[in-house]
Amino acid sequence: MEDVYAERTCCREARNSAQLPRLIRQARASGVARHIGPGRDSWSTVHIDDVTDLYATALEAAPPGSFYFVENGETDFAA
Repeated sequence: MEDVYAERTCCREARNSAQLPRLIRQARASGVARHIGPGRDSWSTVHIDDVTDLYATALEAAPPGSFYFVENGETDFAA
């Protein structure tokens, strides 16, 4: 799973992250911050500017049939 984020001052804003607002709402509603197992599962993160740069570059210069990944970090819930 990948999380696309942009610059914001508060993680409650929907544009800050695709995943974190949902996880925060779920934790507040249930009173429990959930994760499966010890929390070592990780997902890639990427800033929206990096995604748009990749799309622009790929549209201008990538050969047909090219396949790209874009990410600039990973995160998990492990302590």
